[in-house]
Amino acid sequence: MPRFRRTHYILKPQLQWKYFFISLFVVVVTAVIVYYIFWLALATSPGLETLSSGDWKALSRAYNSGFLWVVLVLAFSAGILSIFLFHRLIGPITVFENALERLKAGDFRISVHARKKDELRGMAEKMQTMIDNMRRAAIEDRERITEIKKKLDSGNNQAAKELLEKVSSWYILD
Repeated sequence: MPRFRRTHYILKPQLQWKYFFISLFVVVVTAVIVYYIFWLALATSPGLETLSSGDWKALSRAYNSGFLWVVLVLAFSAGILSIFLFHRLIGPITVFENALERLKAGDFRISVHARKKDELRGMAEKMQTMIDNMRRAAIEDRERITEIKKKLDSGNNQAAKELLEKVSSWYILD
C-alpha cells in the first residue's frame, strides 16, 4: 500500500485559522489569570516591605519580562500544535469531501486512503468499504440490466421482470 504524505498543513484555512486563534485566545486568557494570581501572591509575600522602591521596580520589571516571554513561547507552541493537531482531523475530512464529490458525480473508481496516524482512520476504512459495496452493486446492476435488455429483445418478458426485481432489491428504502 502506498504511503500518503500530505505536505500542506493548511487545508481548510478558514476553519484551521479559527481554531488557531481560539487556541491562542485560551492561552492568553489563561496567562493573564495566572499572571495576576502570581502577582498577587508575590505582592503579598512577607518580607517584601523591606525592599527599596528601586528594588521593587527591578523585581516588577523582571517578573513582567519573564512572564511575557513565557506567555509568548506558550502561545507560539500552542498555535503551532493546534495547526498540526487539526491537520490530523482536517486532512481526512478533506479526503472525505473530495471522495463524496466524486461519488456525487457518479465516479465509483475512487479510493479513500488514510495515514496511520490520522484520527479518522476507522471512518476512512468504513467509507472505503461503503464505496466498494456501491461499486460492486453498480457493476452487478449493470450486468443485470444488460441481461434484462437481452430478455426483452428475445420476448421473454417474465424473465425480464424477475431480473428487474433483483436490480432494485440490493438497497433499503423503507
